[in-house]
Amino acid sequence: MKDDLQFNYLPAYAGFLLENKVKEFTAEQLRLLRELNLPLLRYYEGFSDEQLIEQGIDRSRGFLRCFKDNKVEQFIENAITEWLANQIPLISREKLLPEDITLISYMRRKIFRNFLPEYTNDATLSLQILEEVDAFTVKLETLSFKHLLELQHQLYEQAEALAHIGNWTWDLNTKYLVWSEEMFRIYELEHTENANDHNIRAFTHPEDIALVDTEMEHTIKTLQPHDFYYRIILESGREKYVHAKGQPEMNKDGVAIRMFGTLQDVTSQKKFENELKKSEERYHGMINEVQDYAIILLDKDGNILNWNKGAEKIKGYKAEEAIGKNFKIFYTEKDRQDHLSDKLLKLAREEGRATHEGWRQRKDGTVFWGSVVITCLHNESGQIIGFSKVTRDLTERKLAEDKLIRYAESIERKNKMLEQANKELESFSYVASHDLQEPLRKIQAFTSRLLQKENDNLSEWGKDVFGKVQLSANRMQKLIEALLNFSRLDKAQEAYEPVDAALMLEEIKNNLQEMIEPNKAVILADPLPVMNVIPVQFHQLLSNLISNALKYSKPDVAPVIKISYGLKEGRAIPGNSLLDLNKYHHICISDNGIGFEQQYAEKIFELFQRLHGKSEYEGTGIGLAICKKIVANHHGFINAVGKPGEGAEFNVYIPSERKTELA
Repeated sequence: MKDDLQFNYLPAYAGFLLENKVKEFTAEQLRLLRELNLPLLRYYEGFSDEQLIEQGIDRSRGFLRCFKDNKVEQFIENAITEWLANQIPLISREKLLPEDITLISYMRRKIFRNFLPEYTNDATLSLQILEEVDAFTVKLETLSFKHLLELQHQLYEQAEALAHIGNWTWDLNTKYLVWSEEMFRIYELEHTENANDHNIRAFTHPEDIALVDTEMEHTIKTLQPHDFYYRIILESGREKYVHAKGQPEMNKDGVAIRMFGTLQDVTSQKKFENELKKSEERYHGMINEVQDYAIILLDKDGNILNWNKGAEKIKGYKAEEAIGKNFKIFYTEKDRQDHLSDKLLKLAREEGRATHEGWRQRKDGTVFWGSVVITCLHNESGQIIGFSKVTRDLTERKLAEDKLIRYAESIERKNKMLEQANKELESFSYVASHDLQEPLRKIQAFTSRLLQKENDNLSEWGKDVFGKVQLSANRMQKLIEALLNFSRLDKAQEAYEPVDAALMLEEIKNNLQEMIEPNKAVILADPLPVMNVIPVQFHQLLSNLISNALKYSKPDVAPVIKISYGLKEGRAIPGNSLLDLNKYHHICISDNGIGFEQQYAEKIFELFQRLHGKSEYEGTGIGLAICKKIVANHHGFINAVGKPGEGAEFNVYIPSERKTELA
């Protein structure tokens, strides 16, 4: 069987049910079977619901797996084959009614619909899934009715062979009518010697009396056999369809003197035919009502034969404006010149189907991005009789894709600009480390020598000027060194190592004694753990934050610096998008210094940002920018909280486990 049913949305939904809801899916199926009171349940009397659910789970898995793997056609083929072989105990082919097939289809659709809210809240996606479920149920239902009809024909042939069809003989002169036993069973009458005792004409459906009279008269006059269907109404009021066959018997003069024939009850067969017709009408009705797809039929030359609401919505033509025209009217002028429509039909003839995406033209001249599938249709002899064509309007998707492409191109341009900026920064670093520092060193050296040797010859004003020159040169030296440190962080390839943070803190405190002792500063720290970090950078991070707290202390108030530690859930950290990391080291460094306004909490981490003048507090304005870059190198986070006159708090979050993908 060719896989014509290929779904886009149902496989993912079936995969969700297969992984999460198999037992509930099976239980819901049993509940609906009971609710609909399907005769299938009579085969399982004596079993508890729990037993039936356990027995049905494997069948549910197989059912859902076919949808997940997009092998629905194979499932339908296997189901029909098993049923025809009478291997499924759930269904007896002799006892299955058309109503049962319809109820089973209804049950399957309802089961899929009932679990949709647990899968998605997207109304459009839900509708797309249910449309694909409908396509499956309609096809299975149609095939089931078709095979039931074929089985009925088989039973009919068997009945003929075994003489189970009612037969009759009618004497045209005496009007004496003889029926077989089967004839009386068809009419549900008691057996009598002359069937006319029952006023047989009265059982003929009023609308079919003229048909019966005409067929009989035609046989008598023309001596030709008759073969037709009509309806009878039984004494109970029930209606039946019967199939009548008969032929005349002539005398030597060629005049009909007797007729004999057969009568078969074909009520079930007609019912199957009607149900099959209804199923096909439902299918075509569903196609006509679909608005998100333009679904049309084409003849062998590409001329339009039908038109659904989706075609009108997408293409802008009404049915009377489109039917009879060639589908090339939907193509742009360029595509018509390239004979694109002819090429697609040729491909569909050769390959069975053709797919294409491109700009299509509406009636009003506007264009939309259409996704087209053209499928070649064949008759029973394999001859091409036309094509089906399905079009989707994917303009929004196309525009989004184009926007993403433009965005990617923009990102690429910016990356190139950043690469150029990095090269310029490297050049600056080289100049700063060599060419800029050399004149500074000479300025510092010459001013020192001048002050030493010519100190007695300089006026107080001259000494003050040279002192300011020295201070400016020293400040410039520190600024260049800070910039070099900042630029080197990007190129650092130092390895992560286990570091005892408590020991590192003691080392930093010793290095900062010149700031701690004069100010009588107190540093209180929680026990710090061994952490997997880049040692040099982490040392610089802690040193910068602690020296920053010492530097921005209040006059005449001994600095108190508190260092606290704890583990924190990743989801609780503001701005953290890497929620695959479960835990973070949280180091909080707080002080009782001058603080700052919270509105500057982000700004203080930018290069050269100072909230206070150079004359008030020393510094280059780079220290906190370096801290932020070091934390970023560790794939962590840093934020600041401040209150003017009360102090500041810096929170550092470093991943407790270094993931390979973050390295």
